[in-house]
Amino acid sequence: MLLDIIVYGIDFYDETLNICESLFENIKVLCGRYPKYRWFENLGVNAHISVTPPLPWQFHIHQEGLEKFGVV
Repeated sequence: MLLDIIVYGIDFYDETLNICESLFENIKVLCGRYPKYRWFENLGVNAHISVTPPLPWQFHIHQEGLEKFGVV
Protein backbone atom coordinates (compact mmCIF):
# COMPACT_ATOMS: atom_id res chain seq x y z
CA MET A 1 0.00 0.00 0.00
CA LEU A 2 2.72 2.50 0.96
CA LEU A 3 4.58 1.68 -2.22
CA ASP A 4 1.43 2.36 -4.27
CA ILE A 5 1.06 5.73 -2.56
CA ILE A 6 4.62 6.64 -3.53
CA VAL A 7 4.38 5.22 -7.07
CA TYR A 8 1.11 7.01 -7.85
CA GLY A 9 2.01 10.25 -6.07
CA ILE A 10 -0.93 10.08 -3.65
CA ASP A 11 -0.42 12.62 -0.85
CA PHE A 12 -3.13 13.62 1.60
CA TYR A 13 -0.73 14.90 4.26
CA ASP A 14 -1.70 18.59 4.16
CA GLU A 15 -5.43 17.86 4.10
CA THR A 16 -5.16 15.31 6.90
CA LEU A 17 -3.05 17.65 9.03
CA ASN A 18 -5.60 20.44 8.56
CA ILE A 19 -8.50 18.20 9.61
CA CYS A 20 -6.60 16.88 12.64
CA GLU A 21 -5.61 20.39 13.78
CA SER A 22 -9.23 21.57 13.45
CA LEU A 23 -10.47 18.60 15.46
CA PHE A 24 -7.85 19.14 18.15
CA GLU A 25 -8.64 22.87 18.42
CA ASN A 26 -12.36 22.15 18.82
CA ILE A 27 -12.23 18.95 20.87
CA LYS A 28 -13.80 20.38 24.03
CA VAL A 29 -16.75 21.77 22.07
CA LEU A 30 -17.18 18.45 20.22
CA CYS A 31 -17.00 16.37 23.41
CA GLY A 32 -19.37 18.78 25.16
CA ARG A 33 -22.12 17.69 22.78
CA TYR A 34 -22.25 14.34 24.61
CA PRO A 35 -23.71 13.99 28.10
CA LYS A 36 -20.90 11.76 29.36
CA TYR A 37 -17.35 11.38 28.10
CA ARG A 38 -13.92 10.65 29.52
CA TRP A 39 -11.32 13.40 29.23
CA PHE A 40 -7.60 12.70 28.80
CA GLU A 41 -4.92 15.32 29.43
CA ASN A 42 -2.62 14.10 26.64
CA LEU A 43 -4.89 13.82 23.63
CA GLY A 44 -3.81 13.04 20.11
CA VAL A 45 -5.61 12.65 16.82
CA ASN A 46 -5.43 9.54 14.64
CA ALA A 47 -6.51 9.55 11.03
CA HIS A 48 -6.87 6.78 8.52
CA ILE A 49 -7.98 6.51 4.94
CA SER A 50 -9.93 3.46 3.90
CA VAL A 51 -10.70 2.06 0.49
CA THR A 52 -14.30 0.93 0.22
CA PRO A 53 -16.31 -0.96 -2.38
CA PRO A 54 -18.30 1.13 -4.87
CA LEU A 55 -21.99 1.89 -4.48
CA PRO A 56 -24.49 0.36 -3.91
CA TRP A 57 -22.38 -1.26 -1.15
CA GLN A 58 -23.72 -0.22 2.27
CA PHE A 59 -22.03 -0.16 5.64
CA HIS A 60 -24.84 -0.93 8.05
CA ILE A 61 -25.02 0.75 11.44
CA HIS A 62 -22.56 -0.94 13.78
CA GLN A 63 -20.99 -0.40 17.16
CA GLU A 64 -17.50 1.02 17.04
CA GLY A 65 -14.79 -0.13 19.38
CA LEU A 66 -15.15 1.69 22.69
CA GLU A 67 -11.44 2.53 22.59
CA LYS A 68 -12.15 4.86 19.66
CA PHE A 69 -14.42 7.06 21.75
CA GLY A 70 -12.90 6.94 25.23
CA VAL A 71 -16.24 5.71 26.54
CA VAL A 72 -16.35 4.97 30.25
